[in-house]
Amino acid sequence: MNFMEFFLDMKNRILPFLLLFALTISAAQSQKNVSAGEALKNVKTTFNKVKDYTADLSVWFNVPGMKLPTMNAKVYFKQPDKIHLESEGFAMLPKEIMTLNPNAFDETMWDLVIQGTEVVQGVQCIKLRMLAKSDTMRIQRATLFIDPAKWILRKLVSDPMQGAPAEAVFTYQTIDGKFDMPSKVHILMKGPMMRRGKKDFKEKEQDNTQTSEVVVSYANYRVNKGISDSVFKQKQK
Repeated sequence: MNFMEFFLDMKNRILPFLLLFALTISAAQSQKNVSAGEALKNVKTTFNKVKDYTADLSVWFNVPGMKLPTMNAKVYFKQPDKIHLESEGFAMLPKEIMTLNPNAFDETMWDLVIQGTEVVQGVQCIKLRMLAKSDTMRIQRATLFIDPAKWILRKLVSDPMQGAPAEAVFTYQTIDGKFDMPSKVHILMKGPMMRRGKKDFKEKEQDNTQTSEVVVSYANYRVNKGISDSVFKQKQK
């Protein structure tokens, strides 16, 4: 092999890697240039493509000092913020956690700043820090870990004004080939999750050093099939 053949061979081998490297740098630079407000807006735009959905839920609890059965439920959601849960048991979690509506975060009510990136579930995510502008807001601090390739939330960490801080990690499934919907939400909460009654606790009640764990699994999605408003006027069973 002469010098020219060697040069052409190396060019053919290296050029694809150089192109891939350039695309990677370009994508990283694009993510870097996204402002905090734009990142949150992009997440909302992705979510707003889902006009309505229903799904079957299975909620598993691991709460120190409490024995709770797995709860099965059906969730109905319709834009902008209509939520209805049907279940035979007592819902331990707020409806907002079941639907994860990013529109609940009004950017005018928060100071937003991007604090670099962090890997969540193998995905390099934008780390968006949110600080409440008013000390009367229920949640004072929150951190969103945003997947910039799909503009979905991979993790949410919240610090409420009252109650225990919580962390939620989201696993997704693709519905109808175009909607990324949660298949599982793994929630960790420091301290007691809820004090219901003495009969629900063992001899030693929970303390603030303990961690409660909840796993919400979603199945049988129906997305953008239409839901009557009358569904949301029904009382919880």
